[in-house]
Amino acid sequence: MRLIKTSELQDSLPHRAPMVWVDEVGETSELGGESFVTLKADGLYFSEAGLRPSSLIEFLAQGFGFQAAAHIMRSGLPPAAQKQKAFLVSVTQANFHEVGTEGSHAKPGDRLHIVINNVKHVGPITLFAGKVISPSGFVLCDANLKVFSE
Repeated sequence: MRLIKTSELQDSLPHRAPMVWVDEVGETSELGGESFVTLKADGLYFSEAGLRPSSLIEFLAQGFGFQAAAHIMRSGLPPAAQKQKAFLVSVTQANFHEVGTEGSHAKPGDRLHIVINNVKHVGPITLFAGKVISPSGFVLCDANLKVFSE
C-alpha cells in the first residue's frame, strides 16, 4: 500500500508545524494501522538527555489521528466524516524502555515505526493500544491511550 505523507492529511487534524511529528502513514484499517517518524536532530521531541518519554506518547496520539484520517480518505468517505476536535484523555499501562538514557535506542536519523491496534469506539471516546518501535525492532514504548473526539 502507498505511504501517505501527513502533509496530504493536513486539513484533517489540528496539528501544525512544528508540532506535526509523524511523517507518513502506511497500512490502515478500522482496528489500527502503522505510521512512521524520522527523527530530526532539532526535533522538539529531543531534550539534552535524548528522546523524551513524553514524546513517545505524542507519537502514539498523532499516529492514531493520522492513521484514522488516512483510513477515512482511503475508504472514500466524505471529509465530513473527519473529527473536528480531539483530546487525549488518559494514558495507562505505559512502559518506556531505555528512553532518555545513555545508549538510548533512538537517535537523529532513525525512522521509528508506530503501530496502533485494538481500536475500540465507545461513543465519542476511542481506546487503543500502541507501540513505538526502533529501526532494530526494539520497543521503545507501549501504552494504552484514550481520546475524546467530535
